[in-house]
Amino acid sequence: MASRLGVSFDAGSSLTPAIERARLADHLGYDSLWASQLPPSRDTPLVLAAYAAATQGIGLGTAVMPIYTRHPTAMAQMALTLDEISGGRFRLGIASGWSTRWRRCGSTPASSAR
Repeated sequence: MASRLGVSFDAGSSLTPAIERARLADHLGYDSLWASQLPPSRDTPLVLAAYAAATQGIGLGTAVMPIYTRHPTAMAQMALTLDEISGGRFRLGIASGWSTRWRRCGSTPASSAR
């Protein structure tokens, strides 16, 4: 069985260097590239869409996508769209997240938002 090695990094203050790192990881043969949705950060699905457009074969996924930040229907639509944009390379990782950190940034869990 072959080893699989993934990489994860933050998009930081500029998306351009992150896209270049994604291209490099793809070129070096990494199996996957993971992005987390932790505040304060860029919108993970949009970052992954940029990575998908810039890469060919590397798998792309959400390392942690807090389930309370998006309605379940919107989450499913996002996953479907990213999977199509990436040519089937998208992997959705969801979790309960880090609610304390999100609340400090003014977020309200989707289940209680009206």
